[in-house]
Amino acid sequence: MQRHHRLSGSLAIGAVVLLVGRPAWAVTSITAVNVKSSPNGIEIALEVGTSAGTDRPQVFTMSQGNDWIATIPNAQLRLPQGQSFQRDNPAPGIAAVVVTSSNNAVQ
Repeated sequence: MQRHHRLSGSLAIGAVVLLVGRPAWAVTSITAVNVKSSPNGIEIALEVGTSAGTDRPQVFTMSQGNDWIATIPNAQLRLPQGQSFQRDNPAPGIAAVVVTSSNNAVQ
């Protein structure tokens, strides 16, 4: 089942970093990342397929300096173009949106 989830908010400056872990027990697969401008900054939509029913994946966010970081536990990044995504300068004042996987616990 493919689902779209949006992470939205006002992002004025800096970079956006989204870290997604790849533990063997992960149940959420992120298969696409879509970034578009909005009146408040940007919207990040994730196409998500999961084998654990219809629950939305948990997303934990934090700000660190000029970076806004969203962490999705129990997830795998399965993009057709590889194991990372980057969009430079997606909106005025935002340097980049980066989505990566980590072999560690999800940050």
